Amino acid sequence: MLQELKFQLSTAILTILTVAAAVSASINFTQQWSFHLPDDGVTWVDRDGRVQALRVFPDGGGANAGLRAGDVLRKINALPIANALYVPQALATIGVWNKADYLVARSGVEFKT
Repeated sequence: MLQELKFQLSTAILTILTVAAAVSASINFTQQWSFHLPDDGVTWVDRDGRVQALRVFPDGGGANAGLRAGDVLRKINALPIANALYVPQALATIGVWNKADYLVARSGVEFKT
């Protein structure tokens, strides 16, 4: 009798844990589908130790700010950008509703956008 009670209790606990895990996974997938990294409309790549604009999408924020393909990104809001992967991290740190000031070099001349 005691063995059967232990078996039923362990089965009930495992069932509850399985349902909780399934609900948590569902919430996680929903959050992942709805989250998007901030984007400036520029494809940044690492070239020769610099972060360079490979492509600037016509209707993106980068095009509206005057960025062009070939521009070299130095800083975003005084955060040095040494790697193309730092760009979305810097934009996420700044936040969606805040202004991002880019320090860019074009043909050896640096300017802010």
